[in-house]
Amino acid sequence: MSKFALEGLTEGLYYELKPFNIELRLVEQGGSSGNQFADKVVWNTDEKIKVYDELIAKVKHRMKSADRSELDDPQLIVEVIDKLATREINTFRNVVGDAGHALMKMRNSMPIEQYLETIAKANL
Repeated sequence: MSKFALEGLTEGLYYELKPFNIELRLVEQGGSSGNQFADKVVWNTDEKIKVYDELIAKVKHRMKSADRSELDDPQLIVEVIDKLATREINTFRNVVGDAGHALMKMRNSMPIEQYLETIAKANL
């Protein structure tokens, strides 16, 4: 959810800041190796908040069982950011790596309802 919120915020700010000669760009990846993200997540431990327990268990399972070979090399992200910073590329939305392109291809190939259902089944 936070990635989607950041994407919407960035798109909205793009229009607001462009008149001031400030341009924003999105770098969208499907996932990268080398960051140990799953090991750094801080999960809710408050015993009074139980409503998310089932969802958290599913997400933890998905993260532990994920095929690490499907993740992209972080260097791909670095290269795109470098090209954006040096204006070698100047596109707003920049999809990076095989995982990112596969996700975007799936998203663009079906109605939003079908995509959301597919993602929900695959991830949880």
